Amino acid sequence: MQSHVFFISKNPKYTLGWSVKLVFSIHLHYKDVDILYQIQRFFGIGSVTINRDTANYQVVSLNDLLCIINHFNNFPLKTKKSIYFLLFKKAYNIISNKEHLTPEGLEKIKSIKSKMNFKR
Repeated sequence: MQSHVFFISKNPKYTLGWSVKLVFSIHLHYKDVDILYQIQRFFGIGSVTINRDTANYQVVSLNDLLCIINHFNNFPLKTKKSIYFLLFKKAYNIISNKEHLTPEGLEKIKSIKSKMNFKR
């Protein structure tokens, strides 16, 4: 199971008062952690963590996220997850172009996040 998510949180340290962070992650049962290590080796990026009965592969760096995005551009998802990937990619483009630092760009990000949080 993969997850394309991003977090938006109030943070007075930022000009607009909001912090935005993109995360690509895959969560599996801890007994399948070897699969996550294989994925990590395949991409050469990200980290694997184990917490109780779950294991998580996570990529957070914008440069590293581009590697994930390029992979799924070349090998598109075939399920409903493809819709969430396209939204994630749209958010990535806004953030990488620093548009999220403007009020208009931040509103675009909030709009994308609300679409991703809509009941699947």
